[in-house]
This record gives sequence, structure tokens and C-alpha cells, in this order.
Amino acid sequence: MFLVSRRSMCAFLLLASVTVAAPAERYHGVTRELSLEDGGVAYLREGKGPGVAWVTGQDFAAGRITIEIQGADRPGKSFVGVAFHAADGEHYEAVYLRPFNFNSPDPARRAHAFQYISMPEHTWQRLRAESPGKYEAALPAPPRADAWVKLVLVVDGDDVRAFVNESKEPVLEVRSLSGRKRGEIGLWVGDDSDGRFRNLTVDRK
Repeated sequence: MFLVSRRSMCAFLLLASVTVAAPAERYHGVTRELSLEDGGVAYLREGKGPGVAWVTGQDFAAGRITIEIQGADRPGKSFVGVAFHAADGEHYEAVYLRPFNFNSPDPARRAHAFQYISMPEHTWQRLRAESPGKYEAALPAPPRADAWVKLVLVVDGDDVRAFVNESKEPVLEVRSLSGRKRGEIGLWVGDDSDGRFRNLTVDRK
């Protein structure tokens, strides 16, 4: 459930039966509008550079983050996911989807449908160049590019596992590269991307 205060432009998210406030996205001074749509859907408008809508009060160390995310079939312009273990707008980890690659006829592009990053040191470009195939993956039984995708992120120490929809096995399993053990959670979009988010829950270990 998402509620928006017009006065403060803050989003309120129902997380594990606790309502908390999340200020409008901030990242290097860039501000996107976070708004509410029908059905309790949070919409993060596109803009230049990556952006995060932080979930205030959600300091997260280990456990499970579950969220439904919708991107679009816009090649190179739809990157949607969740940030975690964030120290600030420059230092965070994230996992995200590239929906336009879900059903690409090119196997190499399908293998780039899901990504882990640890900013600012470990960008997707660096990870792909230094460890090809280790920090990104294809989706099993991929949905349409514009479908709602359920993402379940399980963090236990340095172990990061990501499950998509009803997958029994992790789509991606990596070791954390940040060195941080806790931090903020946020709704994440990439450069020139917008995204829709709903049903966010956080279960701490």
C-alpha cells in the first residue's frame, strides 16, 4: 500500500505492518517525482542518471526484501530494481531488471536481464568486463517486458540471493562487494528510466 502526501511529496509504504515515510528520491542533487497511482502503485518518474526513492526508517542488515516491479520494453531505457545496504546516494548495493532483455532473440542480451551492482566502485560495466556472467543472469521462464515481476532478495551476511516470481532456485547468487553490513533500502531506477513499484515488505533476520 502506498499513500502520497501532496504537501511534502513523501511516499508512505506499508512494510511488514509498519507504516513509515520515504522522502522523494535524491541522488547527486537530482530529484524525481514519486507519485501514487491507482491500486497503491508508486511511480518513479524518469530522469538523467540513476535515482533512488529511499524508504525512511528502514535500516536493513539481513533478511528478506520482497517487492513487485514493473518496467517497460524500452531498449536501453528501462532499468528497475531495489537498492539496499546504502550509506548515502553514492554508496549502495542494488539488484535490478532490464525488462527489454527478458525475451530478446539474442542469447547474450537475455543473459543480461538481471544485474547486481555495488556503487560507486563496482558498476555494471566493470563487473561485466572483469567477471563476465558472474553478476548478471537471464530469467527462467521470462515474462513480458511490461509484466509485473516479483523480486525476492535474501541477504545473509555477505551472501546475496535473488529470486524472481516463483523460482525455487536463485536467479542470481553473489557475494556482497560493498563491505557494509547494513544500510537503507530504496526503490531504484537507472538512467532515462521510470518504474512502478508495489507490495514492498521487509522481513529482518
